This record gives sequence, structure tokens and C-alpha cells, in this order.
Amino acid sequence: MERKPIEMIRKILKVICAVCFCWFLLPLSHFILNIGNITGMAVFAAFYFCIDRYEQMKKWLKEKWAFVLGKILITVCVLFLTGIFVTAGVLSVKMLSSFNTAQEYNGETVIVLGCEVRKNTPSRMLTERLRAAYAFLTDHSDAKCVLSGGQGSNENISEAEAMYVWLTENGIDAERLYLEDRSTSTKENLAFSQEVIDKNGLNPDVVIITSGFHEYRAGLIADTLGMNHKGYGSHTAWWLMPTFAVREMYGILYQYVTQ
Repeated sequence: MERKPIEMIRKILKVICAVCFCWFLLPLSHFILNIGNITGMAVFAAFYFCIDRYEQMKKWLKEKWAFVLGKILITVCVLFLTGIFVTAGVLSVKMLSSFNTAQEYNGETVIVLGCEVRKNTPSRMLTERLRAAYAFLTDHSDAKCVLSGGQGSNENISEAEAMYVWLTENGIDAERLYLEDRSTSTKENLAFSQEVIDKNGLNPDVVIITSGFHEYRAGLIADTLGMNHKGYGSHTAWWLMPTFAVREMYGILYQYVTQ
């Protein structure tokens, strides 16, 4: 009788792991595979295995704990895993706290950060950023906007051009839009956009429009470039959020190390 609650908890945890694994698996239905969903699937598959083999794992750990080297290795592993999960938690809080769509506008120049283009068409993620840009530019009819993004090897046009076409087709005046079509990274997005802003005498203070989960890292990079900036985040589909949020954590850690 005493084992029933434990077995029930194990079953619940296994279901949670299976659901989370499938959540990270979902993007594959749209041919999206990156370090974010690979990490997520690997973590929850490992959790499921450990829960499913609980008795064997418990026995194995007890045997190894009997030796000094075993104690050391187990302690190191526990500390390492704890560090990973604490870091993930801290970064999650930072990303969530940076998400903002209610910034006061004071005449800043808008920068829209590019994302993947499928041949000539903005990807789902880029379309969400464009919807946010459209809403902002519609609400602030005097705002000027830099569309930033180069052309990848699998793209027929630059991300900047794809954004330009989408916004003008949806009624945004072309004279308000400036293209930056050389960048291949967020840092280049912002650095090259600065050049466009300086060249055209635009307000150097900026509002950066990007995916909500990406606002924090974009802000870190803008800080290194000495930009006075605000963020304006776009929506991300629920089934994509975990994958891209985890991938973003790697990007933030890289930014910490290299800045």
C-alpha cells in the first residue's frame, strides 16, 4: 500500500515528461530543428528514462556512493545539473521580464530585426515581427523604420526586402522605410542599422522590434553598441516558444562570454 503514492507520482511525472518531449517535437512538423528542440527532447527523454528506471537507478547510485570516487562523481554531477537548471531559470526570468509591448513613444527610430525568409515569403516568426511592426507604425504615423536583415543561402531575397514588400503591401508608406540588407546576425543587424540611421539623419534613439523571447539579448547587444534603446516584442506561437526560448538561452550565454 505504501508504494501506491510513489507509483502514482512516477506515472504523473512520466506523463509530464512525455508531453514536454512532444512539445519540443512539434516544430519538426514545420521542418524546424535546432539546438533548442534537440536540447528539450534530450532532457525530457533522459528524465523519462530515469523515472522509468527509478529502482535500478536508485540501486546503482547506492552502490557507487559506497566508494569515495563515486561520492565525488555523483556530487559533481548533482552540482553541475543544479547549476544548469538554476541558470536556465534565471535566464527564463530575464527573458520574461524583458518582454514589453507597451513602450511610450518619443520619436525614436524603429528597427525591425530580420528572421528567416522561405524563398520570397517571410517565415512564421518573421511574420509575427512584421505584425508587431505594422501595429507600431500604424499607431505612430510619424515613426521612421529600418528593416534589418541580409540574404541567406536558402533565401531568394534579403530579409529586409521581404519585410519591405510585406509592410508596403499592407499599407505602410514606403518613404518611412529604410533597408539594411547586409547583416547576418543580431549584432550586425543593430550595428549596420546604426549606419543607416546616421547616414539618413534619423533619431539615434531606437525601438527594437523583435520576438519577445529575443528582446533581452537584443538589448544586451544594443548596450554594447552604446545605443539608447527600448524593446517592443512580437508574439510567438505556443508550440514554438519552448524550442526558441531554449535556443535563445544558448545565445544569451554566448553573448555573456563574448561581450
